[in-house]
Amino acid sequence: MGGFNAEPTGAQYTKQDLEDAYSSLLNDLNDAYWAAGDLRAKDQIYGCIEVITAILTQLDAADLENRDATYSALLQQVTTVNKELDDLQQQINSIISRINTAATIVSDVAKVLTVAAKVFPGI
Repeated sequence: MGGFNAEPTGAQYTKQDLEDAYSSLLNDLNDAYWAAGDLRAKDQIYGCIEVITAILTQLDAADLENRDATYSALLQQVTTVNKELDDLQQQINSIISRINTAATIVSDVAKVLTVAAKVFPGI
């Protein structure tokens, strides 16, 4: 299970840190999917699973140093998914009945948002 440990504000993150954060969140979202109480909640979680899987695929292919068209497209997708993750983070306690799973998702989302903001300064 993922967990967010507070890190200094000036921490430098890498593409690998972002991939690790998204991967941890993805694993925990899979657990949350099965813990979700109804179909609507499962659909919302599955939508996040799909976009995070797509981002991980694009991160594998992207050279973040070049800041090329692929980077720009990925930046837009990360920005969009981070807004969805922020919404999920706010709603998770009402859609997941397992407290530990919900707390882990909140922690994972916080880590992803922090690392993404450092790796993609434009967010």
